[in-house]
Amino acid sequence: MRDLKGVVVGILLLTSGSATADSYDDAAAAVGRGDYAGGLPVLQALAEQGDARAQAMMGITAEYGAGGEKNLTEAVRWMNLSAAQGFAPGQADLAELYAAGEGVAQDYGEAIRLYQLAAEQGYFPAMNQLGELNYYGKGVTQDYSLALRWYTLAAQGGDADAQFRVGFMNELGQGTEQNYSEAARWYLSAAQQGNGGAEAKLGLLYDKGRGVPQDFSQSLHWYRLGAQQGGAYAAAYLGESYASGDGTRKDLLRAYMWLNFAATGLTGDIQNTVMGERDRIASTLTQPQLDAAQSMGRQCEASNYKACGIDSAAKVSPETTRRNNPSSERLARYAPAKKTPKSIELVATGSGFFVSGAGHIVTAAHVVNGCAEVRSPQGHALRPIAIDTQSDLALLSSASKPVIFAHLRGGRGARLGEPVVAVGYPLHGLLGADPIVTTGTLSSLAGLNNDRRDIQISAPVQPGNSGGPLLGENGSLVGVVEAKLDALRVAEVTGDIPENVNFAVSVSTLQSFLNANSVPYAIDDRNVTRSSADIASEASRYTVLLECWK
Repeated sequence: MRDLKGVVVGILLLTSGSATADSYDDAAAAVGRGDYAGGLPVLQALAEQGDARAQAMMGITAEYGAGGEKNLTEAVRWMNLSAAQGFAPGQADLAELYAAGEGVAQDYGEAIRLYQLAAEQGYFPAMNQLGELNYYGKGVTQDYSLALRWYTLAAQGGDADAQFRVGFMNELGQGTEQNYSEAARWYLSAAQQGNGGAEAKLGLLYDKGRGVPQDFSQSLHWYRLGAQQGGAYAAAYLGESYASGDGTRKDLLRAYMWLNFAATGLTGDIQNTVMGERDRIASTLTQPQLDAAQSMGRQCEASNYKACGIDSAAKVSPETTRRNNPSSERLARYAPAKKTPKSIELVATGSGFFVSGAGHIVTAAHVVNGCAEVRSPQGHALRPIAIDTQSDLALLSSASKPVIFAHLRGGRGARLGEPVVAVGYPLHGLLGADPIVTTGTLSSLAGLNNDRRDIQISAPVQPGNSGGPLLGENGSLVGVVEAKLDALRVAEVTGDIPENVNFAVSVSTLQSFLNANSVPYAIDDRNVTRSSADIASEASRYTVLLECWK
């Protein structure tokens, strides 16, 4: 069972900025602190008006019985409404109910479908769950390679549990070659977020000198952090360190205390081994010493592992001290990584392309809107110049100057039925590091509701394609990839699932945007037909991956 307050915080972080944000945020915050009378009526009113965030929150409160009786049927109803609107946290929460068989018949296939929909929107906790299902073979054939790819996507987004998993798989060589250095790198990322398992594993790598220089003081440091969170393995390793004197002075009382804690949190052969070592140490202690060790253990446990006979200099700061417990494990997969005021993290990726030799990059406004920084894959920050949310266009400036750049279609303009090529970085990391190319035709010279700022195309696009170039048959730019039609919402209204209905900002709209911002673009009005392969090869050289950091 997830922690309700944590889920509320997770959704709050992912849904700020709408017209109803203030009322929603206030109501959700009230529910998070247990003020159900103050928050639930507002959330219910918003949910009944169709607010997907509020619908997801109503589903969560029904799941927990917050403010009333637990009602899984009602939880599923609200989460279905939220998920049908494409709200990623709602999709992921509903997927979890299907995976657990709570409120619905257990259906891993439906859980996977919903997780994938959320993952396609760049929702990292859903990616982590897809890694989990593939790792354990739940609903799918067990596939370590695919699990690692999903875990890595989530880990790159700052998900501490996924970072631990990537480290673990690199350490064991699951889905990849065994790589202790890579394991240590990912364990460190997770440990810095307070992941107790990663703290224990990182300590063990320092203890054994695997992937990092052997350093007993470092191993003891990480063991202590993990043990102070109630981690059984970290407690066992810390007990062994006190028993051997590695990295610290030998202290059998503390060794007994930590091994005793570890024994209660472990099972199977490892528990028997730890209990054996604990009892061996106990046999060397006098009764007063044993009484003192047990008293120290009671004090340690009563203080939630903050007063455990450890020197104050070795204690964890309050910001990173927490005790792992089963109720927080599900939450960890859904709450975004914690941020500090001075740190930002990668939250999504998109595509863009150079449109001038001076380093101007065009992308979709929704790719970069709200980002604290937009970076290239090399980590270089790109300077924002202009964002037009009405046309869904944005202009960035790069210090790097391209060898080639896109040319805008001139002359006769784009034609209905013309072959088109889309280039971009959909689902980056899962589908590969290179640009992905798809082809189709120009289906309409207008978008939804006959909006002439857009054009309709049949070329398949996925999240991450947004902002990439759309090229016509002569290789010149005829649009900027914008969006795909929400098939679920259309199916809900029409009863039919639309296929190959996607949209791009028209080249004329782009030209007006560039004119308004004094960008020195180039025109290509050649009346030639080039192969899709040649067009894609050229476009791949000026199409760039964009990272949104918040």
